[in-house]
Amino acid sequence: MKNKQIQFKKHVKQKNVVGIRRGKIDPNPIFGVLFDVNSHLLLLQCLEEFHFNGYHILRTNDVSQLIFRNYERFLKKILAKEKIFPSVNMRYKVNIADWEAAFRSLKNCQINIIVERERKKVNSFYIGTIEKVEEKSVYMRHFDAMGRWNKKPKIIPCREITKVIFNDEYINIFSKHTINRSA
Repeated sequence: MKNKQIQFKKHVKQKNVVGIRRGKIDPNPIFGVLFDVNSHLLLLQCLEEFHFNGYHILRTNDVSQLIFRNYERFLKKILAKEKIFPSVNMRYKVNIADWEAAFRSLKNCQINIIVERERKKVNSFYIGTIEKVEEKSVYMRHFDAMGRWNKKPKIIPCREITKVIFNDEYINIFSKHTINRSA
């Protein structure tokens, strides 16, 4: 684990494009640039088809492979030549000491987020705002696939959360078209 932490920190410092594979959760890697990492969580600016699109917070223990090969080096060069790479930045101050700290930070940002509980049989996906944060759970007021806000917040245990996404196009565009936001 300590060796993994050293590798992560090196890539944070160098702002390398890396792949994060979470073999037990998803066979497909998530590509991006690491912003922060600790023994609990990591923060990544996500890269999709030569486009930076939002941020992911993932559990560090779920990472089965940190990918940094010739492809990722070449990708960074392409992004620099296309003047995409300088766009790597963090618009929000997010503390990833643990889930509680991360959710408190995101609540202060007053933005909509996605919380995922990725499981083998059934995945749960919630998009909305953070209403309340406790040490072991987060209360999310979320909306459905038709943009209708639920009246009551969903209580999500932190131990079940595998991924949090914020400031991506899906969230930002969908959030503009919701209805009945009032409590």
